[in-house]
Amino acid sequence: MTKRILCAAAALLLLFTVGCRRDPGDPGTADPEPITEETADPAGDPYPGCITDDGENVTVLYARPDPLEENVTGSLHRVTVNGVPAFVYCSKATVSIDGDVNYPEYVYFSFQGTADIVVEAQYDVDSVEILPSRDGITLERNGNTVSFALDRPGQYFVKINGDHQNGNTAPCPLYLFANPLENGEEIPQGGIPGEVLYFRAGVYPHHVYQLRSGMTVYLEGGAFVFGQFYSDGAEDIKIFGRGTICAEHATEGSLYGRAIRLSNSKNITIDGIQIVDPLHWTIELDHCENVTIRNVKTISSGMGSDAVDVCGCRNVVVEDSFFRASDDVLAVKHSADHVIFRNCVVWADDSNPMTIGYDVSGDVRDVLYEEIDVLNYSAPDVTWLEPIMAIEPHEDGNGDGETDGGSVDGVTYRDIRVDIKLVRQNSLFQFHIYGGTGTIRNVTLEDIWVNYGGYLNGRLIGSAGTEPIDGIRFVNVRSSEGYVLTPDDIMQNEYVGGDILIANDGEDAVGAPTDRDRYEYKWDFSNINGYRNWYYLYLEKGSAEYKEMTLDPRDTTSWLSPEKSCFHQYIGIFVGQETSPVVAWKAPRDGTVTLDAAVRMRYPDAGRVRLTVRQNETELYSGKLLPGRPYQDTMELAVRAGDFLYFIMDCDGDSAMDCVRMNAVILYQNTSGA
Repeated sequence: MTKRILCAAAALLLLFTVGCRRDPGDPGTADPEPITEETADPAGDPYPGCITDDGENVTVLYARPDPLEENVTGSLHRVTVNGVPAFVYCSKATVSIDGDVNYPEYVYFSFQGTADIVVEAQYDVDSVEILPSRDGITLERNGNTVSFALDRPGQYFVKINGDHQNGNTAPCPLYLFANPLENGEEIPQGGIPGEVLYFRAGVYPHHVYQLRSGMTVYLEGGAFVFGQFYSDGAEDIKIFGRGTICAEHATEGSLYGRAIRLSNSKNITIDGIQIVDPLHWTIELDHCENVTIRNVKTISSGMGSDAVDVCGCRNVVVEDSFFRASDDVLAVKHSADHVIFRNCVVWADDSNPMTIGYDVSGDVRDVLYEEIDVLNYSAPDVTWLEPIMAIEPHEDGNGDGETDGGSVDGVTYRDIRVDIKLVRQNSLFQFHIYGGTGTIRNVTLEDIWVNYGGYLNGRLIGSAGTEPIDGIRFVNVRSSEGYVLTPDDIMQNEYVGGDILIANDGEDAVGAPTDRDRYEYKWDFSNINGYRNWYYLYLEKGSAEYKEMTLDPRDTTSWLSPEKSCFHQYIGIFVGQETSPVVAWKAPRDGTVTLDAAVRMRYPDAGRVRLTVRQNETELYSGKLLPGRPYQDTMELAVRAGDFLYFIMDCDGDSAMDCVRMNAVILYQNTSGA
């Protein structure tokens, strides 16, 4: 059948029976007025918005918002859907703890049937794949042009010139947000004061919108709304459509920088929209009940810009969505009861894709993560390591200075697919009690698949002041390399109970090989003295007796001496006037090792530190560290089981700002005595 291309207004009227009031209004009216300015002849716009219908396949492409600023307009990719150009947007994303950014691009459209996609990159293409891998999309590449077909709605990542170690190895990310067709009967017939807030296609200036009970917010495809939305004590609220909310003009004083903040509210639906560039959290649900978030796509920038934060809520479902965040992505905080995250594609730049409990102040019960695809996680050398799945209740989760007693009980991770090669130990999961009086129990990881292989391991770390971590089940945790999780892959301390089960299908299942002969201070750092043969010690001034540091009870990423010189996992090693921190490694067996060490001052205005390296009592090196003059050396050493290598850092003058960054890699060169 001959393809028909209809103009946007007529097509929408025909297909969706959508009317739209055109009365002008200020941001507080039912029909906010978009920004307008003199433009070229609309007939010459290559992105007017249209519907194509060949009798089998229907595709809706939305008009370019006008006038749209260049910083939110894509330029690196050209995309067509069923032969029609689609407008490409751009957003900002934070990719490291140092605030480095990149600018992913995205396209959105709606369709039924098949959508034939053609992507033309405006740069050289060496490799490409379409993720998530579970969708099994095949492609054709001809030079810098990539073609493939979609047969169902979803969120897709066109990964060009990246590798398997992370999503952000692709320097120019492109996301396709392929929506189902809208239900025309659900679309309001324009704005109604106090009931319906209707954003037709166009660009809207920043405004903070309060949502009251019974309100509906509809964003047409092609609407680009600079703004924030909030409720407090409301019910029966719906925010939906195909348009975009951009919160780039949000401030700390405006809803704490959130794009959407719903408090003490119930019966809420958020469906179909894009949300980009909040200052902090993207969607915050604070003590809400009966919430559905469906087919929502978010991209955030800025430290602390979480995706979805479920805080003190009951009966929440988040499904069929895409979330990219610089911080926590699918997060449960404070307390929660019956929360479901299902069929979501997630991308974490600086934190955990799935996290429970960093801010827990009450009990978290009955949480399900199901059919989650992970495209990126926080990993070196871009940032510090954060595992894919994390449960981490803290002593003072809500920041009020009081010890909290929240427990996490009843969490299931099912059908989790990680499209990343895990190249660091303890990358997959961490269930860690950071103080308080609560515990972690009854957690199941079932059908976890690491697509590109690598490490299959994680940590169970309990606390002396709580009941043991218990009731942890690992069922079919495996990788594409054919390996499975084994007991040797789980680091645990003495505060973990005996009810830990690992079950895998197949008698030939074997554990993944790990670098058992490789010891690396930076990535082996632990809150257990002696884990992976590393010890956190100190010397008192004038003494030759090595003493163990004490784990900081309020921050279990830190070891302290009596003078508070310390080791901090992420910041560095602080050198005191009266105590000298000492990193020690104990040889587990005889052999020859290669020591590759690098030590430097962290701050440019720091004082002097003297570094001494010893094997037992034999001095291997001694010298001063200065800003801009690090120590770096590689040496080969014969060791016997029980030998110690010491890295001693002494203050050489004023200790103000004397913070040292260190890494040491020790690798056995033979297998004698293994």
